[in-house]
Amino acid sequence: IPLLQSGAAAQATSATADKPVGTVEEMVAGLAARLERQPDDLKGWTMLGRSYMALSRWGEAATAYARAVQLSPNNATLMAGQAEAMALSQNGQLTGESAALVAKALQLEPNNPTALWLNGNMQFRNGNYAEAIAVLEKLSPQLTPGGKDAEAVAQIIREAQTRLGIPVTAKSMPAAATVPMPAQPAASPGGKTLSVTVNLAPSLAARAAAEDTVFVYARAAQGPRMPLAIVRKQVKDLPLSVTLDDSMAMSPAAALSKFPQVVVSARISKSGNAMPQSGDLSGTSEPVAPGQPENIAITIDSVTP
Repeated sequence: IPLLQSGAAAQATSATADKPVGTVEEMVAGLAARLERQPDDLKGWTMLGRSYMALSRWGEAATAYARAVQLSPNNATLMAGQAEAMALSQNGQLTGESAALVAKALQLEPNNPTALWLNGNMQFRNGNYAEAIAVLEKLSPQLTPGGKDAEAVAQIIREAQTRLGIPVTAKSMPAAATVPMPAQPAASPGGKTLSVTVNLAPSLAARAAAEDTVFVYARAAQGPRMPLAIVRKQVKDLPLSVTLDDSMAMSPAAALSKFPQVVVSARISKSGNAMPQSGDLSGTSEPVAPGQPENIAITIDSVTP
């Protein structure tokens, strides 16, 4: 899950942070209804995309941004927003259309910060470490020195340099750092792990087909909503046992072992979409500490309304 949202998405998140969830949902529903009557309102679709991002409704955000891009086809910021939402709805993966959107956004606006972040993240995940460094070093000067986004980018640059076997340069350090910061460990199976078993409650067995997707994932108990580790299986694999570890992180800065408490969930999705939808079946653990030796048993026994 990209760590850096577009400036517009971050502003939307901040603007809704102090409002009751019900109130925000009502405002967004009202905006969506108005846009059905005014489908050519570019500002409205842009705001709807930002609002869905603030609510972590990635799939709907991608759809709203896609409509905005149709109305403003050469807007790099909107393209990057659509790609970001698509990636978040696909477990952090940039593939196909979302990768093409990033490429086109960078052609139109080579220094677009969201597009640079997405491209750098993709290059790192694909093992193109030299490309990742080059892309993220273009992004670094645009970030607030010493801020969390600057440190996240610097950390990935350091990790890419380490994997290439080249010296970690001062250029990859946050500009406001006053003392050297230690390099973070690479995301690897050798970090903290969680052993998880998943069963489907017999009372819900008739509601799940053998080919339905099963997501097993960990999220921070307090912190970012993005999955820190995720495994994708099918209902026919149940009951199943999996191990969640740092090798499944979307970036080194968002690894399982970096959080003191996580919640592990299992969800059956007929659509295969990573975002929860009505009718999905799910089960969730209590907060647990990564690295604990005890197995975490999850029973899928709830239906998403």
